[in-house]
Amino acid sequence: MTTLLLNPSCKKTTGVLFEKYYVRGGSRWPHSGVKIKGTLPHYLPFPFSLAYAAALLKQKGFDVRIIDAVALDIGEEEILKKVARLKPGLVFFECTTPTFDSDILLASRIKNICPAVVAIAGLHAEEFRFDILRGNQTVDFILRGEYEWTLLGLAEHLRTGAGLPDGVTYRSGTDAVDSAYPAGVRPLDELPLPLREAFPSDVKPQPYVYWDGFCQYRPALQMQTSRGCRWQCSFCLPAHITRSSGGYRFFSAQRVVSEMEILLRHYGAREIYFDDDNFTAEAGHVRAVCNEIIRRGLCVRWSCTGDIIGLDEDTLRLMAQSGCIGIKFGLESASPRVLRTIGKPVNPEGARLTIRQCRRLKIKTQAAFTIGLLEETASDFEETLGFACSLDLDSLQVSIATPFPGTEFYRRAKEKGVLLEAAWERYDGKISTAIQRHKGYDPLRLKRRFLLRWMAAKIISPGWIARHVRVIARTVWGAGAIFFLKQVFAVAIDEWKNS
Repeated sequence: MTTLLLNPSCKKTTGVLFEKYYVRGGSRWPHSGVKIKGTLPHYLPFPFSLAYAAALLKQKGFDVRIIDAVALDIGEEEILKKVARLKPGLVFFECTTPTFDSDILLASRIKNICPAVVAIAGLHAEEFRFDILRGNQTVDFILRGEYEWTLLGLAEHLRTGAGLPDGVTYRSGTDAVDSAYPAGVRPLDELPLPLREAFPSDVKPQPYVYWDGFCQYRPALQMQTSRGCRWQCSFCLPAHITRSSGGYRFFSAQRVVSEMEILLRHYGAREIYFDDDNFTAEAGHVRAVCNEIIRRGLCVRWSCTGDIIGLDEDTLRLMAQSGCIGIKFGLESASPRVLRTIGKPVNPEGARLTIRQCRRLKIKTQAAFTIGLLEETASDFEETLGFACSLDLDSLQVSIATPFPGTEFYRRAKEKGVLLEAAWERYDGKISTAIQRHKGYDPLRLKRRFLLRWMAAKIISPGWIARHVRVIARTVWGAGAIFFLKQVFAVAIDEWKNS
């Protein structure tokens, strides 16, 4: 039986030159972007869960086919042509909130061209699973929680008639029924290496196309060393999946560094990006990975996503010694009250010290802030803006809080009666307009103000300019001048056309 794992695209023309697209598989916050037609998104995360599931299926002898339509930059019609040629017995993809209507339509169109079983996953599908299965015949199964082993069990069920695995919601007559909730993957070392050699397509593998603009060298390949996070922020999508599936776990240091060696030697990686939910959540894990890199004498540049919480100067020094050249920090807010209500115990002044230590160690830093949280007032926004401008960061990311269904943020917004009766596409992590804000609070306007004010503060800082010139020079050398300029141009277009 051929099993097709799909990361669907959802593209809409916005003019002669431009099109709107959505970043979904591999992203912690599904969101839209705008790009020139025929070009790739400037941010393209690797869809790890799909790749782990593909590896498990291949291990068990399934004919696994991959179509990452986002990375291939193909539209729905081309996806359907490929499905018609493959004639899969099972089609699986992750569903997201802003693309939900398009996802259901795609499932319907797949059913019209081949008799495939269609299964979907994702927090949105999980939240509304009964309504989805009762409301249409295009989706056959909905997978809950971490789906890698569940998808394998479903494929075995379809191939051999074995019982349904835990983690499946299925149609029974006119009703929908849950099997037991699945246990999370534990230990993570039980997972095989992700099937990178089949992405974005088993016919045309190019794992180098996946890219995060924070990286400074190319190819920069992404990998995971852990799953989940100690902090359960109310707005965080993956936190609400991993919390129910085993909480925070990590791969062994030996497994992590062995995978790094493969990326360096087999794929020619010049930088490795640890795209964990929170690489630095457990200091012991960070130190174990760093010590293993040093023990093996691995010459590698790496960067990561992490938290300020629990990072001390000794750990930072060890990270730099083992090759760390960049850390993305999730700070979210400078208001202690807001941080308490979202469940993130960040100490803003401790963050200032950690970022200063990174600068001394020549570790590039970026901080992510989230505006438009339910508890945020105009005063909180000003406090966060002033704090961000005072930090000696290399770059900044500002997101608009989006109440994705299934999160605590969504539940509380619904309880407060501030959710708008909006189309699902308005639940867009880039330009969310799903919440009724108080008068005068316009998140899009405040986001633009935040970015402009921060940039204005930095361009008058000689130290920041000198350091940024070095970072740009290193990126131009490490990724290539033409690629770098294309990325800058693509980001500018996205911010101009999609805000």
